[in-house]
Amino acid sequence: MTFKKFNVKISNTLFLVLFIFSYHSEAIANSEGSELNPETFMTFYYLHPQSFKLIQSLQHDLRYTKAWRLGQINLLIHFHAAAINGSDDRGVLLQRLHGIREQYSGLNRKIIDRVIVEAENFISPQATSSDNFDLLWAEFFATGNPKAVEDIAAYLQLSDDKDRLKVIYLAAAEWSLAANAAQHKKVLEILYDLSDSSTGIMKKRLQKILDNPQAVASKMTYVSHQPKNHKLSWEEYKNAVW
Repeated sequence: MTFKKFNVKISNTLFLVLFIFSYHSEAIANSEGSELNPETFMTFYYLHPQSFKLIQSLQHDLRYTKAWRLGQINLLIHFHAAAINGSDDRGVLLQRLHGIREQYSGLNRKIIDRVIVEAENFISPQATSSDNFDLLWAEFFATGNPKAVEDIAAYLQLSDDKDRLKVIYLAAAEWSLAANAAQHKKVLEILYDLSDSSTGIMKKRLQKILDNPQAVASKMTYVSHQPKNHKLSWEEYKNAVW
């Protein structure tokens, strides 16, 4: 039995996040004296929070939502809801959203309405699926809250390799933690802190990521994207992850 049907969830992790972040244009970067590169406005928002740009950021992304999948739209919504909820200007931003929603219809108005509802009643998702891993990364990029990273890293404690879904989530966690540790100094710092307080298999897996995050991310990319003429068997996949 090959591993064909088990790699779908892994391929969604991280890439959905990065896909959305690639859409920001120079209009966002050049307005109101921004010093941020447009492609990194959301990815590194937590380093330079600019709440006055959040509505503009959302409006820009609404131009492209008809071409996006549901998972990508959910990330867009959760990022803006998290950033607005954590802002000192929360009330003003919500008022602005209520003010602009009448300019939109259909899907885009629904997106604005969901941002409003999620920001007003903000809940951090539980790390119970790879889709929620994506939402937690979006939340981290919006707020810098270490808990989002810690919740994903908790999967590194897994020791039961008979549960296929959990092995897949372990792979998704390793992949996304390594890829983001390679880009974000703060993610590395969080993982170092976790490693200092960890033991056993979790400490071993954290150390593997910390020693060479790029190598771990590259390995997991290779494992989850096999050529058509060589699909990994479940045993091969499990051994590569474990």
